[in-house]
Amino acid sequence: EKGIHKGYFPNGKISVEASGKFYYDGNTIVMEKGTKKWWYENGNLEYELVFPKHERKYSDNGTLAYESEGTLYYDDKNEIQVQDGFKKEYSDSGKLATQKNYNRKKIIGKTVWNENGIVTISVELPNHYREFYDDGKIKAEATGTIVEEDGAFRIKDGTYNEYDFNGKVTY
Repeated sequence: EKGIHKGYFPNGKISVEASGKFYYDGNTIVMEKGTKKWWYENGNLEYELVFPKHERKYSDNGTLAYESEGTLYYDDKNEIQVQDGFKKEYSDSGKLATQKNYNRKKIIGKTVWNENGIVTISVELPNHYREFYDDGKIKAEATGTIVEEDGAFRIKDGTYNEYDFNGKVTY
C-alpha cells in the first residue's frame, strides 16, 4: 500500500522510482497519491508524475514532450487525464505547440502555435474560435455557442467569418 519502489537497468542505472500510496485494480498497480519517475537508459529523465498535481514527459534527448498541471485523475483505462488545469504539448524542437485548458474534465480552451511561435488556433469555449494564417493574420473566427465534439470544434449557433490574406471577409 505504501512505500518506495526502485528498478534498475542491467547496467546498474536507475530506471524507475516510485513512492506514495498505491492500490491494485485487478490488472495494474495504480498510484493513489505520490511520486513516480522513469529514466531512459542513457540517464535522462523520461517521465515524472506527482499525483494528483502534475506530470511531465521528456524525449530521450531531454526536451519536454508534454506536461499537465492542475488536478489529475485516472480514466477508466487507467490513463492520466486533466480534471482542472492544463496540458501543454511541445514540438520535437522543444517549442510549445498546443495548450488545452480543462474545467471539470471538459476542454474550455485550446491554443495552437506554429514552429515560429505564432498562434494559429485560439479557442475559448463556449463563445470564441479564431484561426490564423502562419504570419498571425486572422483567417477565420466564430462567436456564439461553440462546442467541442470528438476533438473538433463545432458552432451550434452564432456567426462565422473567413478572411483572405488582406483581412477581407470572403465567407
